[in-house]
Amino acid sequence: MPKLKIPKIAGLPKPASTALTETRLTAPDYILGLDMSLEHTGWCLYNVKTGVRQEQVLEPNPTKSKKVTPVLGMRRLVWLRERVTNLAMWGAPERPTEGERISCLVMIEGYAFAPRGRAASAWASWAGLPAWRCMT
Repeated sequence: MPKLKIPKIAGLPKPASTALTETRLTAPDYILGLDMSLEHTGWCLYNVKTGVRQEQVLEPNPTKSKKVTPVLGMRRLVWLRERVTNLAMWGAPERPTEGERISCLVMIEGYAFAPRGRAASAWASWAGLPAWRCMT
């Protein structure tokens, strides 16, 4: 088997060996499906072991009342990011006070349309956040 040359990255310790090590993945306990939208982000969380399915819609502005200040711009992106992160890590939109993190496979639906103008930058910001968060 050929040896791999691993580049040195500043700040990271030198690897103990350059030999390839076998990695085994285990099946996730949950599968989270996301339908991304700025107004109505749909989600479905499926427990692989028990077969129980939860589904709901995240709405940062559930009422169109003029008496309520709407959550818009970066505040809306942060609000949505926190809830999607909690779903993937804890299995609920609101982080529980106790409990363990879950193992979760996250599946994100593809984009269905091409927004224009100011909506395009907001949509691009929101659509990229969950993918970025799942990789970090």
